[in-house]
Amino acid sequence: MGLLRSLATAAASALLLGLHGSDSVASAASTGVAEQHRVSLRVFFRAFCPACQWFVGDPLLELVRTEEYRNIVNLTLIPAAGMKEKEDGSVTCEAGPLECAGHRWQVCVLDNDRDDVVKYLGTIACIEGDESGQVGDWNTKVKNCLTDEERVVVKECFDNRSKDLLVKVRWLASDSVDAEV
Repeated sequence: MGLLRSLATAAASALLLGLHGSDSVASAASTGVAEQHRVSLRVFFRAFCPACQWFVGDPLLELVRTEEYRNIVNLTLIPAAGMKEKEDGSVTCEAGPLECAGHRWQVCVLDNDRDDVVKYLGTIACIEGDESGQVGDWNTKVKNCLTDEERVVVKECFDNRSKDLLVKVRWLASDSVDAEV
């Protein structure tokens, strides 16, 4: 995990330095880049995976908080890594039901705040963080990460639509051979 952390930190630093160090890039970013020239970045992550928690809550969140970065990148978060859809349409997660529940909560946060990347990424980083409560203690995590109004909407989504939303998420299925992906 040390190598992954170093690589992600280096990549994040390079992006930030590139955005702030280049007049032409910074100039283009301050006004926004035409849609066809924006970089599409799809981040697949697993709920409560330590490396994913760090990446979503640290370098990615810091980049997204930078307006120049938001002006040149279309970010799509996909809380579905480690999932498998069965033939009957049900979903299982490698780390079990708590991971699947985390994906369901997170897909509802994304659905609720889909037009505000800073908001939804901040909320997901909060849910992923240890400070918001224990994994599986959804009442505490949701209370600590969402406003009263947001809790009502996200809870309704979790109860009624999250499974359907999660199955519709465009994610990469993986196969395991001898316990290796």
